[in-house]
Amino acid sequence: IPADGQSVLFTFDNAPQHSPLPIDVTSGGVTAHLSYQYYGYSIQAANVLGFTPIGFGGNCIYPNTVYRDDLYIDFYSNVLTSFSIMYSPEEYGCDSSATMRVTAYLNGSYVGTSTTTAPNPGTWPTGTLTFSSLTPFNRLVVHYDSPPPTGGDWGPIFMADNMDITLGASTETLAPNTQTVNLGRLTSGNLASLAADDGNAETICKFIVPSLTSPIVRTTLGFSGTIASPTALELHVRAKADNAGAFRIRAFLHNFAGNTDDMVVPDSVLGLSFTTFVGSPTGAVLDYVGSGITYASKIEITQVGPSTTSLPCDDFEFVNLKVSG
Repeated sequence: IPADGQSVLFTFDNAPQHSPLPIDVTSGGVTAHLSYQYYGYSIQAANVLGFTPIGFGGNCIYPNTVYRDDLYIDFYSNVLTSFSIMYSPEEYGCDSSATMRVTAYLNGSYVGTSTTTAPNPGTWPTGTLTFSSLTPFNRLVVHYDSPPPTGGDWGPIFMADNMDITLGASTETLAPNTQTVNLGRLTSGNLASLAADDGNAETICKFIVPSLTSPIVRTTLGFSGTIASPTALELHVRAKADNAGAFRIRAFLHNFAGNTDDMVVPDSVLGLSFTTFVGSPTGAVLDYVGSGITYASKIEITQVGPSTTSLPCDDFEFVNLKVSG
């Protein structure tokens, strides 16, 4: 896994020439997915016009038509903190240059945007479009924003080359891959029900408890990840009570170094509406990583007062472990 803060340059020279987008390009162990909005782009030689824009070389991204189109750049396995790409807009002897825009997103949520113009107008001038943010992002949309303000002979298209990125911390969201119901009885749903917020909840009901002070539900879950040296963990549990009464929920992550279950979600009221409970360990993060990059958690429901039924049930919409590193 490439390191946080690593700079990676994409020249597109290793992409097959004449390949149409969408296409995946890889550099330094990082893969970028290139696509478009309407009319398309392709990988072409930088001198496809009979000359090479300043700073371009080898292969570049070139528009397939004379119509304005957005260039999409997605990083499915990485997040970024900075981005730049060299561009050259279609302009012929213009006194000013087009405004280009890049907009960044994280998993579909807006992060920010920036604009620029080529510093030396003329014929197919060269500019560099950049964006950086403390909030990581994994999608960029490169957009031809507006034509040269002084007019002239121009078209609303651009070619692009030499994309430079800085990696942020990698993140992954893990669904449980093992489950043991230690206390209670599983009445509906299964392990797959805990993967996502999709309306497919798992239900565990009170059955036999060893004492009046025992939790009525206890389930143990296992996770497997890929980030070898995580720097942060967040356990997300979305749950609710099925029956009116007084219930509390708590959650633990297993500390492999100390062989303890450390509470990350303290006793919290569990009501009749779904609520997401989030907790992180306070100890050294690597202590919670087991052999083979595995994790273990435990969730308990306790009854702290009367209920409308002798065998109350609880729904678990999802249990996910967010890992950063």
